[in-house]
Amino acid sequence: MLNFVLSLRIKQFFRGLTEIGFIRVVIIIPFMAIIILGLMENLLKRSLWEAFGFLTLMLISLHFNRKDKHFLKVLKNQRYAVFTIEYLMVSLPFIIWFIIENAWLQVISTIILLRILPFLKWTFIYTNSTAWLHFPKLMTKDFEWMLGIRKNIGYIIPIYILAIILSYLTVSVLVALLLLAIITATFYLEKSEPRNYLHLYADSPSELMRQKAIRAVGLYLLFTIPLSIAFLIFHFQYWYLLLAALAIGSVIQLTSVTLKYVTFTPKESNKRNVILLGFLVVCWFTPFLQPVPLLMTMTYYRKAKNRLKLFY
Repeated sequence: MLNFVLSLRIKQFFRGLTEIGFIRVVIIIPFMAIIILGLMENLLKRSLWEAFGFLTLMLISLHFNRKDKHFLKVLKNQRYAVFTIEYLMVSLPFIIWFIIENAWLQVISTIILLRILPFLKWTFIYTNSTAWLHFPKLMTKDFEWMLGIRKNIGYIIPIYILAIILSYLTVSVLVALLLLAIITATFYLEKSEPRNYLHLYADSPSELMRQKAIRAVGLYLLFTIPLSIAFLIFHFQYWYLLLAALAIGSVIQLTSVTLKYVTFTPKESNKRNVILLGFLVVCWFTPFLQPVPLLMTMTYYRKAKNRLKLFY
């Protein structure tokens, strides 16, 4: 059974590459290599404990956001081996780095983390948020946002609270704005609406894309107003940094919307877009790659309208 699960992971990986398409993969791989090298260069400039902290946060986020814990229960005790092997593969570059630097304390700490984390059964998802979380009437059309907020409220609330508490630090609100932009962008990766819903939303593909784009950006800006106010109270002299963060967050929303409708199929999941969306988001944090998501969003916007013509 353990071999089956590990082979399943490999098949899922190659299936994801197939869904993206060969041409896109060929284009993305060089950019991803540059991004990874840039990330490694930045990490190498940090202390080893900072690198261990980054690894810890990454693994904890991965483990607590997993949705396959129930499925892996069929493995009984072997599911801990699955978790350990998967997290070991993720941690291997860090472990090798720690060994090269003779940072044995960090190596031991990583091994302890890998042994403890698989035994934590808690999943960071609020499954009962429907009972207490209500939305204003103006969001009636925005089912992606309503579903997405319910699924990610466990992330959104802590980010909001920490950003407000630490708003006297210049970077805290800016980071929160970008994190919320990434989280809200994933709202459009869920299952697509039925075909007849398109006609209820708008009378033409152009009108639908226009409304979707405006509402996605508008909801993001409305959603982050308290954080923007907090930033301006403490750091008004850096208003241009706030404007830049909001602009990037808004384009990320546009990118997510366009990707959804480029591959739109009624009642089907858009999870196939997760790798490409992740790549485009990472480009925003790499200065010389920032034109890439902007140009691709403009291109995909036209393709999305052509795709929607098939369903009108």
